[in-house]
Amino acid sequence: MEAVMSRSKEYDLVNVEYIDNPELRAAFEAARERFEAEGKNTEEILVFHGTLSENIEPIVANGFKIGGKADQDSRFEDKSLGYGIYTARHLPSAAMYSSKSVGPDGLIRVIGLIALRGAIAKPQLGARKAKNAVPLEMADSFDNDEWLVLYKSEQALPCYIVSLKPKAKTSGRK
Repeated sequence: MEAVMSRSKEYDLVNVEYIDNPELRAAFEAARERFEAEGKNTEEILVFHGTLSENIEPIVANGFKIGGKADQDSRFEDKSLGYGIYTARHLPSAAMYSSKSVGPDGLIRVIGLIALRGAIAKPQLGARKAKNAVPLEMADSFDNDEWLVLYKSEQALPCYIVSLKPKAKTSGRK
């Protein structure tokens, strides 16, 4: 995690808490087995999800909720890539979405999770299609190498709560 933060100009890494939820792990493993049986990508990747601090414990306890379903509201306004779990490959990018929720200790928190991409939709590269990409409506995820959107909650296994301290901003003037 320190290597992930070594280049951050905005945040200092304070703490990483490991999470293990057996129910969520079982659902994740079942998704991996299903993807493997369907010949889909089962590579695990580390990504980050920024959210308000009051959402962290419910996500860690019950998993992610995906909007667009009768019993689940979406709190994320930009749904241009569909309802899903919007994650970032880079911790500082996800931290932007947690920065509105600084705790009384002056820290912000981000969820680190292991993700399964399954069938991947990728952005179009000019006139040609990205290698091994599937159409968005057939995808389990969308990946543009910076942001990853997961379309099923069992594709995301929350593993870490990362605590960050925003660095003091310098004005650059003397």
